[in-house]
Amino acid sequence: MNKENGRKYALWGAWLQVGAVIGLIWTVIGMISSFQKVLPSGAALANEISNELTPVLFALVASFIGAILLAVALFVKKYRAAWFFWFLLIYGILIAMNLGAGTVIGGLLIIYLIYKKDEFLESKRELVSKPV
Repeated sequence: MNKENGRKYALWGAWLQVGAVIGLIWTVIGMISSFQKVLPSGAALANEISNELTPVLFALVASFIGAILLAVALFVKKYRAAWFFWFLLIYGILIAMNLGAGTVIGGLLIIYLIYKKDEFLESKRELVSKPV
C-alpha cells in the first residue's frame, strides 16, 4: 500500500511539473503576441504584459506543489521505479541549469539519484533475470 501511495504522489508531482512547464511556454507565446500587437505605448504594453503574466503565478504554484509531491514520494514514501528515476534525472539536470540555488539543488538530486540508482532500477533487472 505504501508503494502505491508513493506512486500516486510521484505521478501527481510529475504531472504538475510538466503542466507548469507547458503553462510557462504558453505564457512566453502570449508575451510574444502581446509585443507584436501593442503599439509602443507604455501603458498599453504594461497592461498586456500584466495580463500575460497572470498564468505564470498559477504555473509557479502548481510547480511548487508538484515539487513537494515529488519530494514526498522520493524521501518519505521511498517510491522507487525506473520511470521515476529517469524523470527525476532529467528534472535534476534542468534544475541544475539554473544558476544559484538551482545548481546546488539539481546537483544534489543528481548525486542522490546516481547513489541510489540500484534501488530504482532493481525491479527492471528482476524482470530481465527471471526465466519465463
